[in-house]
Amino acid sequence: MRYPRTGEPIVPRLLRPLIVERHAPAAFPADPESELISYDELGPDAWHRLPHETCRRIGLFVVDRVQTRLRALPDDVLDMSLPAPGALLSTLPLERRTINTLRRADTSSTKDAPWTIRRYLAIRRFGGRALVDLLAALEVEAGVHRMPSAPLGLGGARMSDRLLLSIARRLPATESSLEIDPVREGSSVWPLDFRQLLKTAARLGHEIPFRVIELGGERIVVRLGQMIAARATYRVAVRIVQALGAATIDGLAMQIRTTVDSTVDATFVERLLSGLPAFRWLDRRGGWFWFVQRSNPLIADLRKVLSVVTRVPVTRLASALFRTRAGPRPSPAAVQGLCIAVPEARVRNGVVMIDRPLDRRAHLNEGETRIVKVLESARGSLSDGQLRWRIREIGLSWTPVWRLLRSSPLFEQTSAGQFRLLGTG
Repeated sequence: MRYPRTGEPIVPRLLRPLIVERHAPAAFPADPESELISYDELGPDAWHRLPHETCRRIGLFVVDRVQTRLRALPDDVLDMSLPAPGALLSTLPLERRTINTLRRADTSSTKDAPWTIRRYLAIRRFGGRALVDLLAALEVEAGVHRMPSAPLGLGGARMSDRLLLSIARRLPATESSLEIDPVREGSSVWPLDFRQLLKTAARLGHEIPFRVIELGGERIVVRLGQMIAARATYRVAVRIVQALGAATIDGLAMQIRTTVDSTVDATFVERLLSGLPAFRWLDRRGGWFWFVQRSNPLIADLRKVLSVVTRVPVTRLASALFRTRAGPRPSPAAVQGLCIAVPEARVRNGVVMIDRPLDRRAHLNEGETRIVKVLESARGSLSDGQLRWRIREIGLSWTPVWRLLRSSPLFEQTSAGQFRLLGTG
């Protein structure tokens, strides 16, 4: 059962970048083994493509190179967890020398400590050959998707180029979402997260075409040329939501495109913002979104309405909440998304309803409270002249009242020019 064994990888993926020459091409031609390893991953399928004698010769070359470069293994590889020796001895077809070395391992002093590659290398007489022997057998036994992530397993410069290009096509995105899926990318690497990919690409001497920036408490990966646009997009989105309560992807993209970067589109904005912890869709189809925050002007206005009326059609509520805002009116789905943020409210058959009004003292200012009482006492609509007369009777100035009538979601004006409470009439 000597390494290399038929059907097992000749070059274990974890050790491949340690074996592949990563320096500039030499002035003299490379030996055949180095040339083959540089352009062939030499996994289990190599036994079907190459003569067995060639595979065995390359195996000797691999062992020699690992033994001479063992000190170059990085910490993230050395700290990877592996099964305990007892489990490996009973399942893997290892060389006799490796088996004897593992059987002599003293596990009594650190019984509960995890078994890592570093701990295996600390076993007396467990060196480069034993490590290659163990990883080659374990790779077949455990399977690609059950093995630990391999930050060095990119399979050479060409594979690294392809993965970096694939990442660039998916940007912007949160750093945590950029795991490499070997099936989707058509590669033989184990699943890699983005940080592991960057470390490996740097070791291989690649120029990284993107950067990681902090936005909204999340690490976002963006292309080099779009860092300014990304920061501006987030800054403007936060400002709009704080001022107006919600925004649309298309509207935000248009604003950034005309003021900062003409290449920004709705896809860029959605990818950038949708991974942020505070981001929430109100209506994904219509592109409406907001951020979770301590206070929101739309929710404040909705609570005002629900402190005065217990039933209001969604369409009328949408017009009231967005009456002072230019641009498209929100869809019913977006308004229902707003209502979800008020636990007491519910939406049924296109009507927002609540069992009993909210506390007016907590949600209305003094001017709104007095105007509401005037309109409630009228039991209907009032013309401009009638309302002016009643306002004068209670000692209010018309100018601030007029501003409230035009801006507050509590009031609406009929087609005949009369004023009434939202949801009445």
